[in-house]
Amino acid sequence: MKRRVALKNLGLISSGIFLLPQCNFSDEKVLIILNKLDINVEQENVLKAISETLIPEDELPGASTLKAHNFVWIMVDDCFSKKEQLSFINGLDQFQKFVTNKSDKSFSKLIAQEKLDLLNELYHKTDLENDLHSFLQATKNLTIQGYMLSEYIMTELMPFQLVPGSYELCKSIDKTKKINVNA
Repeated sequence: MKRRVALKNLGLISSGIFLLPQCNFSDEKVLIILNKLDINVEQENVLKAISETLIPEDELPGASTLKAHNFVWIMVDDCFSKKEQLSFINGLDQFQKFVTNKSDKSFSKLIAQEKLDLLNELYHKTDLENDLHSFLQATKNLTIQGYMLSEYIMTELMPFQLVPGSYELCKSIDKTKKINVNA
């Protein structure tokens, strides 16, 4: 009887030792759940800072407020092939290396003008590595797309109107004026 308990405990301990290296006990957690990509907090923060730099906050909410960076992650996770996903992550890593070599800080810790200057410098470079170039282009395009398709933009700034519009039964037409289509 004691042998069974000992074997059971040994099995549980060995399973725990096997699974322990795969567990992450750090306090910082990634806030988005992805199916295929495995990202860390630093990568998430850098992409958020890039999208915030591309569409900053002013009288309208910025990209980070509307969570356009989450749209980028979801699109890369769901719509990119495995090769494109790997290229995106490699480009993100190359971007982080470029920034730390240039400024000795993480991109998310730079001030707004430094972030903008670094992005402008990278967008105007012609000798970028392929992964870094594709990462920057995909991030820019998907951030703009996610921002423009956000709920706030689609409901508050560009409210959807059904076509052909409202029907008014009796309306006199003045031949000297143009017809207002948006009425």
